[in-house]
Amino acid sequence: MDSFRYALSGEFAFVRSLGRGIGISPTWGIEVSTLCEVYKNTSSRRICQTEIMQSYDHKHQSLRLSDGGGIYKMAKDIAKTLFRILSQEGVVFSKASLQTLLSSYYQESRFEISKYDALSKINALDYNRQEEILAVEAFQEAIKEAAAEFYVDPMGVALLSSWITVRSVLPEFSDQFFEAVQADNKGL
Repeated sequence: MDSFRYALSGEFAFVRSLGRGIGISPTWGIEVSTLCEVYKNTSSRRICQTEIMQSYDHKHQSLRLSDGGGIYKMAKDIAKTLFRILSQEGVVFSKASLQTLLSSYYQESRFEISKYDALSKINALDYNRQEEILAVEAFQEAIKEAAAEFYVDPMGVALLSSWITVRSVLPEFSDQFFEAVQADNKGL
């Protein structure tokens, strides 16, 4: 994950043969699970990150801590996806390890907030330190909630079946799907 410049961009491409065999998450953890599926199903020498455009038009969402939606839900889903994938790889998540994660997140976030506050002052940029602190606290709550939900159900929301599985169970699905897309494109 650390090797990607923007791992949660929502944009990716792969060859059809790889795409047929990977499961896709139906949650906000889609990018994380897709990256893990790709790494699991192909050689790392065949993975490349490129920039499609110079500037990316990010679709910002509100934090929405009050109703558990928006970026808060996204953060919680991504955390649960990471916990699930790492546990499937053999990482053991004890309560102590999750408390350490929260503690180190708190410490690192405060360091980063101070750093960006100083950088914005040096460069005469607007920076709302209090707003950043509130966002970090919301993410910390999302991680706590994700950890609690992970303990109750470590398998979480299952990945959608790969196309290979769908086609083996419903051989006519590809043709029906194609026809549905064509009809939708025609406005029927």
